[in-house]
Formats: sequence, structure tokens, C-alpha cells
Amino acid sequence: YIMYTSGTTGLPKGVVHTHTTSLWAILTFEITCDYRDEDRNLGALPMFHVGALTPLMLNVYRGVTSIVMREFDPLKAWQIIQDEKICHALLVPAMLNFMMEVPNRDQFDVSALRYILSGASPLPVNLIQAYDEINIEVQQIYGLTESCGPAAVISSEYAIKKIGSTGRAFFHTEIRIVNENGKDCDAGEQGELWVAGKHIMKEYWNRPEATAETIVEGGWLRTGDIASMDNEGFIYIQDRIKDMII
Repeated sequence: YIMYTSGTTGLPKGVVHTHTTSLWAILTFEITCDYRDEDRNLGALPMFHVGALTPLMLNVYRGVTSIVMREFDPLKAWQIIQDEKICHALLVPAMLNFMMEVPNRDQFDVSALRYILSGASPLPVNLIQAYDEINIEVQQIYGLTESCGPAAVISSEYAIKKIGSTGRAFFHTEIRIVNENGKDCDAGEQGELWVAGKHIMKEYWNRPEATAETIVEGGWLRTGDIASMDNEGFIYIQDRIKDMII
């Protein structure tokens, strides 16, 4: 399939994924995250987004039930989590913020919910803490259309302990922080985040120059994101190298 990027650095580019890259994204996601038999997953993101499509494909592959919302509504989301006994979901920070503002949200039984993954934009620390106070674990995730979704995720063990971090690399995934000279940065030093794995895109559709700029020697994907990594491998996203106002 071809999935278009959000276009934050120019015109949207068509990211080409194959059966192989898609399957490896599914395997990478499944082995890293806590997926169990008879789990029930809430699909609330639009399916033209890799954050929705890859988990839904994983649900089919793994035999997990998908409960799909036609459109997002914060009150309805709480209702579905209760009524459908949702075990996990992937929601963007804005959705989590709207859900936190729902009056009388404490009336809903969310005991089946083990965790919520959240990504696509920076996740405020106070939002993680607000959900932690109501015993809902929010795990920050970092990924790209070009990586078919997976890049880094924070495990439940470190969701609060390493708050503000997007975690460590997924299984079957490698991450480097690289300086302007193409050398690996020291712990705590900022540089560009590079990702490698069998789930990296094949190319940008009909954009060979853009492909060559993005996928470099060794199959490394240059993300264009500035990050640092501590001495335990936890990644902290800082900024974008380039953006444009549309």
C-alpha cells in the first residue's frame, strides 16, 4: 500500500510499504507490546493513519477483537471502554485530553483496560500523571509512517519512572542518535534519530531523490527528529530539524 505522510516539511510523500514491511511491523509490535489471547482493542484513529492501520492488521493477525469507532467522541470512548471491556488502545494526546475533561468520567468501569498507547505528537507529562492518578497507564510511543508505525515505546515498568521519555527501541528495531558528522552521539547529547529494521518503507512513491535523502547506507531511516538517548537506551524526543508553515 501507499500511505501519505502528514507533510510537515513539504508536500505529502507517498510511503510505499510491502507485505514484508507490514508483516515485520506487526511482528515487531506484537512481541514488544502486551498482547494476549481474547484481548479487545479500541480503534479510534482514522485508518489512513499508520497508527490505526498497523494495530488493526495486528489484531487480525493475532486474533484480537477490534472495536472500531466511526468517529471519535470522548464520552462515547469511555462508554465503549466500559461496555466492550477494552484492554488497550492507541490514542493521540488530544484525544486523551478531551477524555480527561468528560464530566463524571469516574462512573465508568475501566478495570479491563491495561494500558493506552499514545503518540503522533508530544505527550505532556501532566497528562500522563493525570491518568496515572486514576490508575490508567499511558505508555508513550514514537513511530513514523516510514517505519510502518513501530520505532520506540515506553514499557509499563518505566511509564512513570522515566516520564517524558518515549522509551526504548521496539524489538526487531535499531535506533541511533547521530550528530552532524554522521557519528553516534554520546549519552545525553542531542542529534538526529535514525531507525532501522525490516519494517522500514521500501521507498517514497516516484520520489527517488527524497528516498535517497531519507534511507541512507545500511538501511538507516533518517527521521528528521532531534532526540537524545540516556545511558540506559531511553529516548527523549526534543524537536524537528525542519518544519514549514502551510
